[in-house]
Amino acid sequence: MECNKSIAQMHTGDDVEGFYLLKDAYLKTSSAGKPFLSAVLADRTGTIDIKVWDYSGPVGADPAQIGKAVKIRGNVSEFKGAPQITVALIRMAETTDVYDVSNLVPVDPIDPDDPEGPVKAVYK
Repeated sequence: MECNKSIAQMHTGDDVEGFYLLKDAYLKTSSAGKPFLSAVLADRTGTIDIKVWDYSGPVGADPAQIGKAVKIRGNVSEFKGAPQITVALIRMAETTDVYDVSNLVPVDPIDPDDPEGPVKAVYK
């Protein structure tokens, strides 16, 4: 199992575990009448759909959770030609968790050794 694998590097059959950004989440009911979570996770490399079967909360029940980090464990599969993670475990990130926020959101590349910093001003 790979921890904190970037979404762009995930392939069908991969077992994954790590922290990702909860971009969207919907608690739904299957055609068989069972509750499940349909959500979208993101990191700095992209997004991926997830499904958590036989699940009724708490992740996805509160709109304030959107944009926050979650920890998941699951398996990458394919549905209608697109990758998706079937999640076995999901929870909101806790204050005691250690993860790199810069891996969850796109960032501009900045050279820390550049003496002029990220912005180069031109004065006339």
